[in-house]
Amino acid sequence: MKTRTKIGLVDDHTLFRRCLSALITEHLEEYIITIEATNGNELMKQMSGLDQSSIPDIVILDSNMPIMDGYETANWLKKNYPTIKVIILSMNRDESAIIRMLKLGVSGYLVKTMDAPELFSALNKISENGFYYTDFISEEVVESIKQEGQTMTEFDTRLHIKSVWDSLTEKERDFVRFSCSGNRYREISLQMKVGEETLNMYRERVFKKFNINSRIALVLLAVKNKLVDIQ
Repeated sequence: MKTRTKIGLVDDHTLFRRCLSALITEHLEEYIITIEATNGNELMKQMSGLDQSSIPDIVILDSNMPIMDGYETANWLKKNYPTIKVIILSMNRDESAIIRMLKLGVSGYLVKTMDAPELFSALNKISENGFYYTDFISEEVVESIKQEGQTMTEFDTRLHIKSVWDSLTEKERDFVRFSCSGNRYREISLQMKVGEETLNMYRERVFKKFNINSRIALVLLAVKNKLVDIQ
């Protein structure tokens, strides 16, 4: 019998969490719920009492929780259980919030308005490929890869992205680094000691070179390809 993928659910809304559990249990027989918690602190306590066979492979994590929120919990999982894949559930589409989670190395980011098939797709793709990002995050990244041809291997894609990075000027690389900070563009212009028009010029050049059109796509590329130090 094939080993089932173990799932942890962390959400302070009990009804929502139980609905997720029921959906996964009833429709995805290759997955099993091994832990449920209402916040990160409760997850920590429960994890300490689990034997190795029950440690989740994937944790579905609410971003906004009392006591210990999704950011703190994702950071704790990254440090203590680096092999666990984390899917963030959030009502927040704010660019800074998404960038903050991407910097923590989460494997997926879903909004709570998703339907069941998207949840199932996210679980399956993370099990197979290690990551999944919903369309509003990844569309630009997918399009940039398509420009290089549908048959590009992951290795070829990484070589292309590294080549683009090497072609950037030092100021353009600074723009990428500061963009990954989560600060707003006005703050970045102050950090780089340039005017907003000049910053916009750097942004346009970088987006054009990577063939993307959003800051989130830029951060995702930087995180996945380790272009900058995001600690």
